[in-house]
Order: sequence, then C-alpha cells, then structure tokens
Amino acid sequence: MESILAECEKADQGEADQPSLVRVSEELKDQEALKARVRHVLEGLNAEGKPSTNTTDPDCTRIHGRQGSHAGYHAQTVVDEKHGLIVHSDVVNDNNDLDQFADQIEQANETLEQNCPVACADAGYANYDKLEKVDEQGIKVVVPPKKQASDNEPKPFDKENP
Repeated sequence: MESILAECEKADQGEADQPSLVRVSEELKDQEALKARVRHVLEGLNAEGKPSTNTTDPDCTRIHGRQGSHAGYHAQTVVDEKHGLIVHSDVVNDNNDLDQFADQIEQANETLEQNCPVACADAGYANYDKLEKVDEQGIKVVVPPKKQASDNEPKPFDKENP
C-alpha cells in the first residue's frame, strides 16, 4: 500500500507544473457569483410557482418516459392518409399530447386550405374538450378513450370492476 501511495505522490509531483485536466468555469470558481445565480433561479421558481426549471433550456419541459424523466419536447405530425404526406409538423413543450389535437388539426387544415373530413389519433389525445372543438367544425373525430386503449385489467376494487 505504501509503495502505491509513494508512486501516486511521485506522479502528482511530476504533474505539479502542468495545468489541471479538470476545467472549472470561472463563474463556478467564484462562490459569491454562484450563490447569486442560485438565488436568482430560486426567485424565478418562486415567482412562477414552478417546482423546477432547466436553466440551460428554459423552454423545454420535463418528459416522462420509459427511461425516466428528462428535459425535452414533443414532436407532433399530421399525415394525409390518402397520399401518406406530412401535412403539418410541430414541436411543443407540453408534457403529453392531451392538448394538441385541435391545434394540430387546425394547422393541418390551414396547410390544406380546407377542413379534412376525418381526423384520427391515439388515446393520448383523448381530451374531450379539444376533440369537441374539432367535431364542431364538421370533422369526424376518431380517437379511442384512454380506458379502451389501456390493456390493464381492472383490479378488484376499481370502479370499473362490477
């Protein structure tokens, strides 16, 4: 053990004149500047009533996926079934698709310069207020309810279980 420690000490002395491989930004070296930055972020969180923020990309949202939570965006795409062409695409900072259906169909209709006759989506878009907004335009809406799309069996004390 002593010979290993002596070898490490010798290596440290040999590297004493060389710059460190670890680079710390000047901002982080200054403790007062770091404290001020943290205070500023906390004040912003308190003012907005948010539990967290991404100081690198404040426009992103927290995405929950199979690999855990991470910063990101949701991509939205509307496709013309007849021709298989992308009619509209968008990137949003919502955590899920619930509020996107009406907005995405509206944008697709603007691109097409007419209302599409039918709009389909998966159960992730099943926000009935948004679906109704599209239905009121005379567009047939095909979106399964979340419960229908779930393959989870009801548990003994679930409301759905008679």
